[in-house]
Amino acid sequence: MEAALAPTDWSKVVDPITEADSRFAMDSKLYVQFYSRPVLHNVKSEVAGRPIYIDVDHVRIIVPGDKLSIIDRIATKDDKARFAAHYAKYTSGRGTEVVGTRLDIVPWMTRSKVEEYKYFNIHTVEQLSEASDEVGQKFPGFQADRIKAKKFLEATTGTDARVADLEKRLADMQTQIEAQNQAKVVLATPMKATAKA
Repeated sequence: MEAALAPTDWSKVVDPITEADSRFAMDSKLYVQFYSRPVLHNVKSEVAGRPIYIDVDHVRIIVPGDKLSIIDRIATKDDKARFAAHYAKYTSGRGTEVVGTRLDIVPWMTRSKVEEYKYFNIHTVEQLSEASDEVGQKFPGFQADRIKAKKFLEATTGTDARVADLEKRLADMQTQIEAQNQAKVVLATPMKATAKA
């Protein structure tokens, strides 16, 4: 006789995909695109006696800068949960949205370089600044571009020393202007006449 197994308590089973999962810590650096593609439905085709296609959600996952690391498959429930923000944009009709400072708007990036980086799915300054040295081997002048991207981000986030210095000077000037305005108000206030004894 076989012993009966205790029933599984599914409330204690951990969800396989969580934001805290270290396996997915670098997901923000991936280029993710959900799209619809027609797929042959074998059962419906056999019943109808002709090819019947249905639209099926697919996902394309690319490591920016690496043309050999592309995943393109039917989207699973796990893909939809793991890339929930991308999937929500896709289902709302907005498609894939590139988040960050686009390379084509920065003044130091030539149009040809922008197109070259786009070919390798590097669309933003943020993606360029975080690209690995391995990716850089594919581009002449990559190291200089990555340094410019990092400096650009430092300057725009306020961590640059020059920006901090300018902010301090501006605050000092505002304090001086306020002090001068208060002094003018005190001088413009009429004095009360003193009573004669």
